[in-house]
Amino acid sequence: MNASHKDIGRILRLLLALAVFIGLALFHYNLLHPPPDTVAIGLRALAREMIPGLLGAIVGFLVVHYVLRGASHADSEKAEIAEAVAAHLAANSRNEIVTLASRTAVRTALAELLHDPKFYCFQGNTGSYFASVALPSLAATAHSQVVEITVQILEPCSTYIGDYARFRRKTEAQARADAIATMVLVCFWANVSPKLSIRALSLRTTFIQFRLDCSSSGAVVTSEGPDDPAILLQSTGRFYDKVVDHATLSFKQGRQLSTDAVKNLDLPPRPSMLELGHILDIVTALGINPDDLGDLDSVVAKVRDRDDPYA
Repeated sequence: MNASHKDIGRILRLLLALAVFIGLALFHYNLLHPPPDTVAIGLRALAREMIPGLLGAIVGFLVVHYVLRGASHADSEKAEIAEAVAAHLAANSRNEIVTLASRTAVRTALAELLHDPKFYCFQGNTGSYFASVALPSLAATAHSQVVEITVQILEPCSTYIGDYARFRRKTEAQARADAIATMVLVCFWANVSPKLSIRALSLRTTFIQFRLDCSSSGAVVTSEGPDDPAILLQSTGRFYDKVVDHATLSFKQGRQLSTDAVKNLDLPPRPSMLELGHILDIVTALGINPDDLGDLDSVVAKVRDRDDPYA
């Protein structure tokens, strides 16, 4: 019952009590002070005049009381429902999923992931955006704080690299060079940025149609086309936690590359200065035979100037 209904109920009860009190007082007075020899007449007159009024007052009070009580009960139910809805929305705000419908919205959401991240993980195929935009930004942040990165891309020597190339309408050599360039740039930025720590560099033998960029502020799931819609997952949501768990499990199932030796390499300060010899040193430090990767000359151009697919 809300405040206004409570006040009306109190007033009606007071009026009823006052009416009953006045009626009883008059009844008592006439009973004690009747006119001579007219007690019976007075009682009958009093009964005729006052009792119906009192009964009417009581009936009226009960009708008004129950009407107000019903209205108050309905209001109370509405209030309880509203509170339940608010509580439900608050509880499910952790599960908020936002659809990103434009290239600009996707790029903005990806940029937000790079705002003061404690960690960053990427799971995809060749990692064009991650290598061209995310990695330099993470390296810049790592000048003032530790940033851990976890990366999983398509194995450059995988038998599925050709399938991925056809899916992306590229040549197999282009797709392989893209994957190698991302792998090289991960190691390069970790080398020149001491606080950029590679938690894991993992290679997957099969390609996937979706990419995952995830940081401490949220996650963005994108598909291969830069103009395709994407999904933003809030970091407070339960689905975000599940996605992080999924990515962690996937990283563990991939081929783990040891990056310890990369820190000891003598590399130039900027990727535009990388030469073929530097790339061979990085690949060898990862425990990969350069001969297995084919022609690496095309990789040099890609590590020097990687294109942003959302530009």
